[in-house]
Parts: sequence; C-alpha cells; structure tokens
Amino acid sequence: MNTISSCLIIKNEIKNLPGLIEDLRKFSDEIIIVDTGSTDGTLEWLKENQDNVLKLEHFTWIDDFSAARNYSFSKATKSWIFWCDADDRISDKLLAELLYTKQRILGKTNKKIFTINYDYDKIQKITVQTYRLVQRSTKPTWVSCCHEFLTFGEKISEDNIGIFNIDSFIVHQKNSANGPMSYFETATHRNLQIYLSQMISPNRIVQTRDIFNYARELHNVKLDSFIEAKYKTAEYLINERINDMYYTDLWNCILLLLHDKLISSKENAEYGIELINKIEEVTKLRADVFYFREHLKHIVNPKYNLVRVSRETLKIKPVDPVDQFLERYEYSKVLPAINIYNKTKDKAEKEKVLNIIKQYVNEIPQAKEFINSLNDK
Repeated sequence: MNTISSCLIIKNEIKNLPGLIEDLRKFSDEIIIVDTGSTDGTLEWLKENQDNVLKLEHFTWIDDFSAARNYSFSKATKSWIFWCDADDRISDKLLAELLYTKQRILGKTNKKIFTINYDYDKIQKITVQTYRLVQRSTKPTWVSCCHEFLTFGEKISEDNIGIFNIDSFIVHQKNSANGPMSYFETATHRNLQIYLSQMISPNRIVQTRDIFNYARELHNVKLDSFIEAKYKTAEYLINERINDMYYTDLWNCILLLLHDKLISSKENAEYGIELINKIEEVTKLRADVFYFREHLKHIVNPKYNLVRVSRETLKIKPVDPVDQFLERYEYSKVLPAINIYNKTKDKAEKEKVLNIIKQYVNEIPQAKEFINSLNDK
C-alpha cells in the first residue's frame, strides 16, 4: 500500500529530464514516461536508461492534455500515483517529506489524496496547492483538453485530503531562449489553438472550466480584438453556467476577466454589483471580491464610506487555502489598509495597517506607490 508510480507526459525534454529522473528514483517504485513525439534526443536517452523502474511509453498527440495524462495513469501499477512535468523541480524538503510519507504514512492513514505546493510562476508570484499524490484505487481521471484537472471515481471528503508542508514544494522552471515570459506567451497561443480546435469538436462535451480557461487565455493574449470576446465569455459563465462552475473561476471571472470593464463607468459598476450578488447566492465571497463590490459601490456613489468595509475585509479569513489561486491582494489587503490609514486618527491602527501594506510593497503597485508617497512627505 505504500508503493508509488511517478507519471509524466513529455516532448523534447532532453535538457530537463535527466535531473528530474534522478530525483524521482529516490522515492518511486516505477517511473512511467509517456512521450508524445520527441525529436531532440529525449527518446534515445530514455532508451539507454530504461530498467525495471524507468519505463517508456508512446502516445500520439491529439491536442488533448487529459488524454495523454490519462494514458500515463493507465500504465501505473503501484498503489499511489505521483505526477509532475519534466520542467518541474522537486525541492530538497519535498524529497525528504515524500520519502517520510511513503515509509511512515501511506497505507496507514485515511488520506487518499495529498496536495503539494506548486511554485507555478515566479514572475507573477503565483503559488497554488495541487493534487500531486493520489491513491490509484480512487480512479483518478483527468478532465479538459487544456488546463486539465483531476476528478475521482469515488467521493473524496475533506478528511481524505492530506497537505504537505508549506515549505515542501515543486518549482515550475520553464524558460525559453528569449527569457521566462516568452514561454508563457508561447503557451498561451498554443492553448488557444487547442481550445479552438477541441471546443468545436462534435464529439467533445465542453466543460464549464474549459470555457473559463478559454476566456482566461484570451485575457493573457492582451489583444484588443479579443477584449469583447473575453467579456462576453465571462458574462455567459456567470449568467448561464454559474451553478456548475468552480468557486475559484466564479471569483476570477469578476476580478480577472471583467475587472477593467466594471470599473470603467457608473453603469458598468452597477452591473458588476449585480453579478457579484448573483455569485454570493451560490458561494461565500472571497475577501478580494467582497471589497471589490464595495469599491464598485463607491464608483456608483462617491460618498459611500469604505472605511468600515475595509476593516471587515481585513478580518475575513481565506475561504479555502486550496482556492486562493490568483487572489487579488490589492483588494483583499492593500487597498483596504490604505483606506484605513488615510481615514483613521488612531496611531496604533495606522501602524498596524502600514505593516500590512509594507508586506506587499515589492508585489503590488498600489502598495509601492503609497509607501513612496509617505517617504516623499
């Protein structure tokens, strides 16, 4: 009950794969490598290094990440499955915790899934918890052609989910010859092509998350010709598909996809308030969405006092640590704190919220601008 299959899908990863395989061997009983069409020497290296642990499989690429990942999982024979990508790196602390978990915990716990912190994007400072170690008996299945996610063949309760330590993490290190951002720009165009080909396929059931991620990719492209398509897609999700959406996607429809439109006029702000109220009917609002709604009320009525709301926002605890992906901290932390600092006469309260602002001075432009303004006085 404590054996582990590590599963990867790859293409042209000769520079990344050897180092990762060395780490995977430290805790894996088998390593399933599914190649989708390498031409850079990856296949030759794998064939030379195959043994009773490292196993090579082939999959014809069909513009569907889930299909490839499900194929890799289908080849796993051990009790647990760990997955990652060739351009991921496993921290030393995570390696130690994986070994400890394998030797002391797996097979002796009610946990069926373990989440691991994923340092996804150092540029945008995005870290998210992802399901990485799953019990094979739960029948894990990948869904969606792009930005794929795991579902399970049995009901998984919160008590069945284990969480690795916050300082044990996987690092995404993908770079290109032209710098880190070139990868994300390239990936965005690739992802859009996949969505456009797969979402119109007559044999495909389009998931709500597919539609959201399609809109998110339109947002990432940042081309004027796609702006209206992005807005319409987000509005469709909130108005027509709200009941089968992930909470995270609902929040980010507002703050990631519709933000610029909603703050552009009084009329749009009123519309935004309606949309947020609609979301609140199906899920508790995240702190940043809560404050953004009050910000929209301020746009509608400039006399609307935000100080009370700012205090409430700072007291709101995260709804779910797993769902904090892309949280807008300027709305949940920085702007509320600035608002209180400017309005209160209480020195202790000023000092408290100033410390909050300083935490984000290197990440959030509003925090840096505010601290600079204080230094200039």
